[in-house]
Amino acid sequence: MIDDALIDYKGKYEIISVPNITHITYGRDVGYTIEQEHLSKEIEEISATKIRKEYWQR
Repeated sequence: MIDDALIDYKGKYEIISVPNITHITYGRDVGYTIEQEHLSKEIEEISATKIRKEYWQR
């Protein structure tokens, strides 16, 4: 689906698999620090759900 949608950009992007991390849990206080990553507004506004809906409405 991604390759089909980006056919005009062939060779200009790379698709990589990343884990879908939604929760981080830990037990005893063993020194873990949990930080939220902040990306640019442009990146944070990307909605895969919106992109999929637009793709399937073609």
